[in-house]
Amino acid sequence: MVDDIALGRNDRTAARTSDAISLSLPDEGLDLRKIEERLIRQALKRTKNNQTQAAKLLHLTRDAFRYRLEKLRLL
Repeated sequence: MVDDIALGRNDRTAARTSDAISLSLPDEGLDLRKIEERLIRQALKRTKNNQTQAAKLLHLTRDAFRYRLEKLRLL
């Protein structure tokens, strides 16, 4: 029913995404803000600073991506 509907994703996309990410939270914790900044910088570098393409790499809308840039003072 509703649980069977996957909007915007297919089985290949889901498989690639889940295979690519394997994270464990260290006992001492981590700084999520630094991780977010690092991923955003990597996406921008990979796309030669194309914000729309970087947003797509992170599965974000361009507006959501720009919000994060402003929040992290990267814009």
